[in-house]
Amino acid sequence: MLALGAQAFETMLAWEKNPFTQIPLEDAAVAWERAGQIAAGEWIAERPFFSAPLHIWLLSFVRMMGGQIPAALGLQAILHALTVLIVGLAASRRFGEKAGIFAALLYLALAGPAFFAGRLLNLPLQLLLVACVDLQAFKCTEQSTPNNWILLGFATGMLCLAAPPFLVALPLLTLWAWKWAGGSKKGATLTLITALFTISPATLHNYAACGEFIPVSAQAGVTFHHGNGPDAKGVYHPIEGISASRLQQNPDAFRIAAKEGGALGWRDTDDWFLRKGMIWIKDNPLEAIALWIKKGTWTLTGSVYGDVYLPALEREDQLPGSGALRISLVLLLPLALFGLVWQLLRKGRAAFPQAILLLIPLAVCVVFFYSPRYRLPAAVPAVILAGGALGASVARMPHRLLLPALAIGAFAWWGAKVAGFEDPALFRPQYEHSLGIALKMQGRNEEAVEHLHAALSQGYVTAAAHYDLAQTLMRLERWQEAAAELRATLKLKPNHFEAAQNLDAVESWLQENKNTNGI
Repeated sequence: MLALGAQAFETMLAWEKNPFTQIPLEDAAVAWERAGQIAAGEWIAERPFFSAPLHIWLLSFVRMMGGQIPAALGLQAILHALTVLIVGLAASRRFGEKAGIFAALLYLALAGPAFFAGRLLNLPLQLLLVACVDLQAFKCTEQSTPNNWILLGFATGMLCLAAPPFLVALPLLTLWAWKWAGGSKKGATLTLITALFTISPATLHNYAACGEFIPVSAQAGVTFHHGNGPDAKGVYHPIEGISASRLQQNPDAFRIAAKEGGALGWRDTDDWFLRKGMIWIKDNPLEAIALWIKKGTWTLTGSVYGDVYLPALEREDQLPGSGALRISLVLLLPLALFGLVWQLLRKGRAAFPQAILLLIPLAVCVVFFYSPRYRLPAAVPAVILAGGALGASVARMPHRLLLPALAIGAFAWWGAKVAGFEDPALFRPQYEHSLGIALKMQGRNEEAVEHLHAALSQGYVTAAAHYDLAQTLMRLERWQEAAAELRATLKLKPNHFEAAQNLDAVESWLQENKNTNGI
């Protein structure tokens, strides 16, 4: 309880003093804006969902109640606390009371869940629902009743709404219920029907929005091509002609797919980018294999990189709410994987749900691209398995599994740092850009200019970086500098409509006032 209280205090301190928590960025900004539209009565959007709808609905409830970002963060702190409790309960039911204590403590000690509880993202919701599915699946093995199978279907459906990649888990859990968990056809049918019914509001919304069958979200194809294509690096890599900003990314993708591939709708757009990625893999098999190995390496050793938020650099700059004095998931993944092997050897198919929940997030990072946000849902089964391994090690788990797992985890974390693979300095330019945007959105324009200049000078040379700097300079009425940055934006992205429009306005104003002092 003391640890949970400290977490809540840290979240509130971050809200007061950390620029990243006061203003939502990228995915968080899109979700917050859409939640506001729903709260205002716009239930059906003009486009389908491109991210987790359950998080958007949760935020819309907060906004309907008159709450703002601090209220949403407070709710996420509650979700985090509930996850700790359910993780401990799930581990204790599977492996005993000692394992439950270990699992809860390990979860509290992890940097990722603590950090993202203080960001306006869907991860606290995902983590809670992964824990619920894990616990409910085990309850089904203890007592195969209709109510238990219905609850499993409901928890799985909710998880799909919070994390669309877990749609893969639905047929797998249904098969497990039918063949191996004692649920028979009735239990499997109840699980499947309940899950589909739970998902259906998102499906109906998408059909009403665009007239297409999109079960949850229409983003997978574009995300796949981000991580599988020319010059892909294993982490987020922009697609030529598509904005890095989530507000503009999908319209850009739609326009390109319509122009080059004849796409007629959002599902066609999704399919077209998926095919592009698959064609690249087929034409470049050796490069694709090397890329998958690289993404796997990121997944098993990465503890610094972040596609938007970089906790390690926030800690380095001593920003509140950065998850200080906590451990990386990297340290626990080998122990969890060894624990999963131990469970599969001991219990066989009964351990299948935990294998699904652990391996899907890791597979997403390899199939698409590595992001600590994509990997984080694996933290829940990881700490449950690690807690079980530690709690049962003396009596049941062979030391030939336990000790090597601990050693490999330590080496994965330490070795990446020694090799320079995870040097925080590599990501400083991207971090400076994100910090500059956060400061700009808070009206702290002079500070924002300083950080945006730092991002460009340190190598984050993108159209978005130049345009963000140009916008900030325009707020400060530094027109000549703004014009230079707008030209740089258009040099990198000639079809940037807003930059061209702003440049015309700025140059016209400069021409009309060329003799004015101070210009």
